Amino acid sequence: MADDKEFDPLRLLQEDLKDDDQETIVSATNKLETIAIALGPARVKSDLLPFLTEYSETDNDEAQTNIARQMGNLVPHVGGAANAHILLPLLEKYAGEEEFVVREAAVDSLNKIATQLPKADIGTKYIPLIRRLANGDWFTSRVSACGLFHVAYPHAPDTLQGELRGLFANLCNDDTPMVKKAAFQNLGKFAIALQKQYFKTDILPVLKSLSVDEMDSMRIHVVVCCVQLANKMDPADFAATLLPLIEAVQDDTSWRVRSDLCKQMPELCKNVDPQIAQKKLVPIYAKLLRDKEAEVRTMGCRVLAEVCAIVKTGLTEIVSCLEAVATDGVAPVRVAFSKSLIPLCNILGKEVAGKTLIPIITQMCTDENSEVRGNIVDSVDQICEADQPGGGAIITAIINALMELSKDPKWRVRQSVVDKSTLLAKCVGVKNFDKKLQGIVIAALSDHVFSIREHACV
Repeated sequence: MADDKEFDPLRLLQEDLKDDDQETIVSATNKLETIAIALGPARVKSDLLPFLTEYSETDNDEAQTNIARQMGNLVPHVGGAANAHILLPLLEKYAGEEEFVVREAAVDSLNKIATQLPKADIGTKYIPLIRRLANGDWFTSRVSACGLFHVAYPHAPDTLQGELRGLFANLCNDDTPMVKKAAFQNLGKFAIALQKQYFKTDILPVLKSLSVDEMDSMRIHVVVCCVQLANKMDPADFAATLLPLIEAVQDDTSWRVRSDLCKQMPELCKNVDPQIAQKKLVPIYAKLLRDKEAEVRTMGCRVLAEVCAIVKTGLTEIVSCLEAVATDGVAPVRVAFSKSLIPLCNILGKEVAGKTLIPIITQMCTDENSEVRGNIVDSVDQICEADQPGGGAIITAIINALMELSKDPKWRVRQSVVDKSTLLAKCVGVKNFDKKLQGIVIAALSDHVFSIREHACV
């Protein structure tokens, strides 16, 4: 009979990790939790964890990432929450590694374990770990520490919460840009975890300092933090503390910061009081649509339909910008706008659509950029949803435009028109289809591009 040791899960893991084939090594580390189940809590503590600690000295980032990621799932396999702290030393080592993905996996696992630790262990074992990382000589450990505060703080003893606030403030003022950036990335999450009374004393000063930081890569985090905090604050508190910071961002000297404000605008509008969104954020957003930098206008156009769908009313300032955006001299701006234009028919209603959007749609169907023309065609299904069956003003306008686009020099545009013919037939009915659209399909059957003929047959 074969020796039972040949089937020992730990021994098989050790052999696989010594293999020269990277795929074998990675596959073995992916089975760590299964191995822990097979070994049982006693051997996980006595054999597996010491081996993994020894193996952590090897230089294999992918394997170390897998191990760090699965460590967070091992609490039940070391005897439960009472023994969860024995997983912390190895994860603390991984949290200081040079490779970012290893540290990120370690932080995720540490946060997962923190929610399962007894409160006594939070104070005696977990917070000392955060303290060591936050005061580490090498920046990597301090970067990792930034991601641990928001989970640990609510579970920390009252006597240690003040220390955690102080440690986090130190990281926000760290001399190393990468540490400051990590702190600012986690500032919103940490602020949400704090008691309300500490916002003005511990968070707001950091935000104000951040908003005037000399590096735009730092200032950009002001917007994200405000978004995260918006739905956690009373409208009056938000208007008094965070809104002035957002209003300052619209005039930031860096286009990247202004562009990020555009990007975050849908989430911001969703999280604040509707009156604040309508009266304060809409004017800011409309100004960004007219920004001097094309990158900002492009980002503004990408989120246009989403912002309007969230705010819904009081959009006059945004509507007044649409014609200028439709004729923007920079093609990427018009391309982004053409993707958002058609959904506006539903959002703004038929009166605005008929007066403002139809002329813009008609104009963009003849835009010199083929991608703009193609985006209009691709959105026909949304036009049908926005209008009544049988062909209203919007459908009539788009059909006339599509008749011209069916002769477009770009074959992909012509093919898109053919693809949408079935949908349009449902919208306009048999009579209008025979009168206007049938000719497009018939002509496509003899198009010189094979793909168009094939699509017409379908």
